[in-house]
Amino acid sequence: MDEHLQPARAPLPDTLDMQTNSATYRIRRFLLRDYATFPTQPVRYWVESSLADSSQRFFWIDETAALLEEFPPLEEANGCIPEQGISPSNYNAVFTHKKTAYLQSPSPIMVNTWTFTNLPFQTRRRPRFIVPTELAGQVVQELFHTPDRSDPAYFQGLVDSIEDGLHKIIWTDGKIDYYLGEQVRAMVYDPVACVYDFQL
Repeated sequence: MDEHLQPARAPLPDTLDMQTNSATYRIRRFLLRDYATFPTQPVRYWVESSLADSSQRFFWIDETAALLEEFPPLEEANGCIPEQGISPSNYNAVFTHKKTAYLQSPSPIMVNTWTFTNLPFQTRRRPRFIVPTELAGQVVQELFHTPDRSDPAYFQGLVDSIEDGLHKIIWTDGKIDYYLGEQVRAMVYDPVACVYDFQL
C-alpha cells in the first residue's frame, strides 16, 4: 500500500474545555497553526467544526490561555499539527513563544511545515507532499519512550547536518542523535498526512 494512503492519527482531539463547553467551541479537529499576525495578534488555529451547517465547517480560532493549558500534552500524545506564518519579522517572537508555550526548549522548530498556498480542505484535491531528496534542514517527527514519562511522546527535530553518511538531528528538547538517510526519510514530517490521513 502506498505510504501516503496509510491511516494516521487524527490531528488532535478536543481539549477538555472544548468538550465541556461544546456550545462555544464545537471543534472536531485542529488542522493548522498560523503565526502570520503574531505577535500583534494571538496565534490562530484553522479548525474543523462539528457543526451541521457546511458553511461553518472550517474557521479560525485564536489561541487562549485555556487552550494552552491542554494543547502541548495533546501534541505530545498525537503529533504536531502543521504550521505557517513564521517570517523574519516575527521570528524572535515565535521562537520565544514556542519555547515557553509549546515546551519546545531549548531548540524550537522554526520552519513553516505547511507551505501550500491553500488552507487544508479548501480545494477539491489534497496537496501533494513529496519527501525531499535533500534531507538537510528537514523537519522530522518521531515517537519516543522516555524514562521521565509514563506514556510515549512525539518530538520534532531538525536535520542539522550530514557527515560521513550520518544525519545529525537536533530534537526540540536539545537531544542530538545520528541516523542513516533511510531512517531519516521514514521520519520526515509529512503535514499532508497529518491533516488528511486519519481515522477518528
